[in-house]
Amino acid sequence: MITAIRRRLQRRDEGFTLIELLIVVIIIGILAAIAIPTFLNQRQGAFEAAVKSDLRNAAIAVEQRYTQGLGYTAPAGGFRTSDAVTLTLNAPPANSSSGKYCILGDHASLTVDWHYDEAVGRPTSGGCAAAPPPAV
Repeated sequence: MITAIRRRLQRRDEGFTLIELLIVVIIIGILAAIAIPTFLNQRQGAFEAAVKSDLRNAAIAVEQRYTQGLGYTAPAGGFRTSDAVTLTLNAPPANSSSGKYCILGDHASLTVDWHYDEAVGRPTSGGCAAAPPPAV
């Protein structure tokens, strides 16, 4: 009986065949082809969310400064943006009574800019609209 078990163990093939390895590599490739674009889309959405959040926070800070009588000016210190986000305030001139401002938000990894327009009241894709000509 022991010799029969030894013979069976000695005859047993070890390792994987080339076909089995190729099938595993193909399956891993298919899974990667599905997962990588999904992951990149999630990153893109996270970058957009960071810009939108920073735009909302900047708008609150600009409005707060306006109510303190400091006009539509950018917050001095204390306001930090997310990594790779750049904000630009397009404020009306100090002597303007229009009170319209626009904050442009850009992320280094995004191709589309976002802006917060006071007239719209929420972040919107695209750049700031051109300022209307001053009234004469």
